[in-house]
Amino acid sequence: MALSTEIDDFPYQFPEGLRVFVIDHDTTQLNAIADMCFQCNYEVTTCPFASFALHLLRETKGLCFDVIIIESQMPDMDSYEFLQHVTQEIKIPVIMMSCVDDDTTSARMKAIEKGASDYWLKPLNVNHINNMWQHVATIQQHDQIQRILEVKTGQKLMKRDEQSARKETNVCVLETKNNRVSWQLPELQQQFLIAVNQLGIDKATPKKIAKLMDVPGLTTSHVASHLQKFRLRYY
Repeated sequence: MALSTEIDDFPYQFPEGLRVFVIDHDTTQLNAIADMCFQCNYEVTTCPFASFALHLLRETKGLCFDVIIIESQMPDMDSYEFLQHVTQEIKIPVIMMSCVDDDTTSARMKAIEKGASDYWLKPLNVNHINNMWQHVATIQQHDQIQRILEVKTGQKLMKRDEQSARKETNVCVLETKNNRVSWQLPELQQQFLIAVNQLGIDKATPKKIAKLMDVPGLTTSHVASHLQKFRLRYY
């Protein structure tokens, strides 16, 4: 089992330094694709076994590679099964390649359905390799957009909660200024009931309830009025 990795000495500046993982049982094809990757200043790792490649990807969690190219007819493992595992477990774009004899509409559709980023016909040329970085950029842009949307959604929710809290606060302040308190607010009513239960209905006085509730702007007279209505209704 041979696994070869060759890295040129140059700084990583996308798309230069793109880390390509090529999987093909045909060593001639592997060497040809590796040479084209070097021409484009990409780093390249080649592997003739799909099963070992999948093991390596799982061990490294895909952190060593940016894009994968795999032959559609690997003898040691079904290439479509490999494709499905990689796209589900690791977010790396996978490009499937095949000979003209193996190229059918159903094969292309199956590859796309399993998550392939593209489907190329052999022999590959340097234009294929040179433009390969676009698939990586698409994935990165998608992830970046998702992160931006998540942040914006979170910001909108926070803003909405702040506005809602501000609105409730403004209502309480406004009604307090008019010597009224809205006991329809669930939080306020809950605090009132907790205080009454803690003191006992017979010993619950407006002053004691107001002290236990400790709500800014809530006076003894506010509590007295509500306590009287509460006793008449429930006792």
